[in-house]
Order: sequence, then structure tokens, then C-alpha cells
Amino acid sequence: MTTPPEQHDAAPVPPDGASGIPGERLTGRDASLLLLGCIPLFIALGQLQCWGSEGRTLGIALSMRTKGAWLTPDLYGEFWGFRPLLYFWCVAVSSFFTGGVSELAGRLPAALSGAATVLLTGHLAARLLGRRAAVPAGWVLVTAYSWWLWSRTAAMDTMNVAFATAAIAVYVESIRGFRPWHAFAFAALIGLGSQAKGIPAIILPCAVGFCDALLHRRRDILRSWPWLAAAVPLAGALFAMSFLMSFSQRHDWSLFKVWYVENIQRIYDPYDHKNNPVLYYFYSLPALFMPWGLAIPGAAAFAARTWKSDRGRRFAATAAAVVFLMFTASASRRSYYILPVFPWCALLVAAMFDEVARKRESGGREKGGWRILGEGPALLVYVFAPLAGLALCIAPFLPGNLGKAASALPLAPLGGVLLLAAAGGFWWSRRASPPAAHVLISLGVLLPVYVFASTSGDVLRDRLYVERRFGQAVRKRHPGERLLYYHAQNARLFWYLGEASDADDGEMLRGMLMKQGGRGVVVADARYRKEIEESPLFDATVEVESEKPDIPYRKEKDAYVLYDVQVK
Repeated sequence: MTTPPEQHDAAPVPPDGASGIPGERLTGRDASLLLLGCIPLFIALGQLQCWGSEGRTLGIALSMRTKGAWLTPDLYGEFWGFRPLLYFWCVAVSSFFTGGVSELAGRLPAALSGAATVLLTGHLAARLLGRRAAVPAGWVLVTAYSWWLWSRTAAMDTMNVAFATAAIAVYVESIRGFRPWHAFAFAALIGLGSQAKGIPAIILPCAVGFCDALLHRRRDILRSWPWLAAAVPLAGALFAMSFLMSFSQRHDWSLFKVWYVENIQRIYDPYDHKNNPVLYYFYSLPALFMPWGLAIPGAAAFAARTWKSDRGRRFAATAAAVVFLMFTASASRRSYYILPVFPWCALLVAAMFDEVARKRESGGREKGGWRILGEGPALLVYVFAPLAGLALCIAPFLPGNLGKAASALPLAPLGGVLLLAAAGGFWWSRRASPPAAHVLISLGVLLPVYVFASTSGDVLRDRLYVERRFGQAVRKRHPGERLLYYHAQNARLFWYLGEASDADDGEMLRGMLMKQGGRGVVVADARYRKEIEESPLFDATVEVESEKPDIPYRKEKDAYVLYDVQVK
């Protein structure tokens, strides 16, 4: 007998046992759809010049390859131990497959980590919420703007999230039936995760597991303490691995000391990023998670409403709360620090959308405020989408700065067409497909927008940075010549030109030039050009100036000048 269609979408029945979660698994189709959503993370990955701290990452990886400094991170001749070594190792290894250390090699490990976290999010959704929520949860994560951005950045943040999420996924497996291998897998993941960025990959999974075991009396796990204790040395060995290897090379504990300041002291006595208020993540998280940040309040409210009845959603809400509160409690707060909560926000948002769809399939509909919380965020996104699409289509043809700014975006009308198509696809899906498919289709039509952002959007971003173009012009004029720097300590610039001595004042620069016969080629920060051009110590001739892009409304970025300087 054929099963009625509505039974296919019935809520998964929790299995017998202490876990009380659906425990479903991803199918090959689910995994394929999740990987399809990850495509924008890899498109044109190397086209944007390095930005932010990427110059440091690439410089350290290059020193590993060229100098063999695999255990003593070297940044242009100076020890730099502020981060564990795993990500730099991955960049150096990926460079063997990408033709050398480059922007592509630097970002590839982050993109792979971002995609792995998307798969883990889908897996966790299937286990905790049921398979129907798996693909929507993964696609909510991959279409969150900041996840796309940091998965395409040569930084270890998404790798840190991947290890922490994988460790919690192992814990979720253990609550369905503890096996000794769970303890060792958990220990291995937090040990390796500590080498990705530091302490978060250790503290967060342990805190989530501890709170869940305490709140829900996971006696079977607590009774397995001998296996947990046996796994502790494995986690400790993996944690200490890079410090011990560095000690064998340097014969000091510099790497550990710097790690302690960066990871432990930063929590209670930070040396930077300490001015953001306690409530910083309450308003920055929704902004970072856009467009689905609009759905976070509703997802939290729906989770509270089903706290007692839905154990899977309760676990996701517990994990989100623990991660969020731990970062809030730290004295050092910066926007992207909160990335480890993203997978759990994605699970809660997908669970809310699934609950709304089930209610509609059964012939009902949420009422009043619950309907606004459940359906409002997606509707708002697709009310603004056609307006934004229309603006992109017509703005390049408008007069004034607005038209200039829109024209600076390559293929802006194409981006507008994609946004209009996304909005149209959403409204069509609401009428032509079952409610369960609405979220999946609406998420799917966003993927071309992210493909556009990964190509034309990155081309515009690249115009805001001048180091690569300036470096190419300098090296074309002075191939292989040793450069001097004047107030130009910038890892991005060093990446494109090569690091050399930097002078802080005119007398220091004069001394450096005298060692080269009284003449040299000097790269100066444009903000200090008067100190060179009007100095009584030098005759300076401008050879190359960095070009500032003609983009209205842009903020000032770094600018540089190349001089041929002769000591008077």
C-alpha cells in the first residue's frame, strides 16, 4: 500500500532510550545538496589581494617552505607565536598543490573548513531535529554573510569552528549510546582544534557537553568516566605537540608564553579589543548572521516554546546559549570571535522554519506574534530583495555619486537581475511547492547571489586595496633591488614587496642609506611623505605612487609612495 504523502513529512518519532532525539542520518542526496551550497566558498578564491591579517598568514607559511621554519613561526625575520601552527602548516601544504604560497593557498584551508562545518551542521540537524531540517540548516549557515566572508579569508577562524563543532557532534553521538571510541575521538578533536586557533576549541565542546550532561542527567556518560580519563592524555599530547616541538628547536617556551597571553590572559586581561561593551554580541550577532539574523529572535522564542517537548532543539539551544555566553563573558570581544555559535543558530533557524512548515501542512497556521516571528524574517528578506535588485539595475544609469558608486561594481545590473530572480523564485515557490520546500527553494535562489559576490563583488573589494598593484609597479621598475621602508610596517605590503629594514625617523633612514652608499629606494607611507620630501637630509624623487580608486563613499585605505632618495 502506498504511504500517504503527508506521512512522509510527519515529525520524526524519537527512538526509545535516554537520548530522545530523532537520530536520523544524512543521505547521499542530502550531502550532495549541502556541498552544492558550498560552491560559492571556492569560486575565484584567489582573485582578491590579501587583506586584514592575511599578509601575516602568507608570510609565515612562506617562511615555513623557504626557510624550513615549520616549528618556529617566522614573520619576515621575527618570531611570531601569537597563533598555533596548524593553520600555517595547512597553508604551506596546500601551496604544493596551488603552485606556491599565494592568496589561493592561504584561503583554501579556510574554505575547506567552512564546507566541512556546513556538512557537520547538516549532520547535527539530522541527528537532533530530523533529516528534513538537515539541508535547510546547512544552507542557512552557508548563506549567512559572515560565514561566506570568513570561509574565503586566510584566517584560522572557520577551522577553529570546524573542530569545535566536530567535537560536539561526537558528543551528540555518545548520548545516543556511549562507545569507548567516542571519548578518544572527542579528545583528538579538541586536541587538534587547540592547534587551529587556541583555547576555544577546547573550552567550548567541554562546556557544552558538561552543561548538557548536568541538565539532562546523562548518567550513562558520567558512568563512563574511566574511558574519558583514559582519553585525557591524548588530548594533552596533541595540545602540547607544537609547544614541545618548538622547544626542541628554540630551547625556550616562547611559543607557549605568547599562546598563554593570546588565549588565557586575553579572557580576563586583554591587551586589545577590550572596548566593546558586554552587550556587544547581542546586536552584532544578528548583523553578522544576515540575512538570517532577522530570524534569530524568532528561533530563540520557538526553542523556548518547545523546550520541554523537543530534546533535539533543546540541545541546540543549550549549545548556542553556552557558546554565546562564554564569548560574552570574555573581556576581549571582536565581531568574528562569535563565529562558533553560527552552526547552532543555523540549527535553531532551520528548526523554526520546519515547525512553521509542518503547521501549515497540517492545515493550521501560527497566530499573531508567533506567525510574525516564524514567517516574518523570510518575508522581509524577499520584500527588500526586489527593491535592492531594482536599485542595482537602474543605479548605474543615475547621475551623481550614486551612479558612480553603482558603476564601480562590476556587472551591477547582473547582480540586480539575480536578486530579482531570487525574489521571484521565492514567491513562485510559495505558490507552486509544498510548504516544506519553501525554505529550501528560497535558500537555493540565494546561491547565485553569493556566486556573484564571489566574483564581481570581490573585484570591487580588490579595488579598495592598493598593495598588490603598487607592489607590481615597484617590482617592474626595480626588479630584485633591496628596498627600505619609512613608516610602512604593513604585512600586506611586505607580502608583495618583501620585508626589509623600516625607519621610524629621518636620522634612522639616513643611517640606513649611508650603509648603501648614500642612496636607496624607499617605500614610504603616503601620510609621511612631507617628512621625506621636505627633509633637509635628503633629495627625494617620486617614482611610483599608489593609485586611489575613484569610488565614491569609500573610506581611506593605505597609500604608498616609492622614492629614489639621495643623502645630501
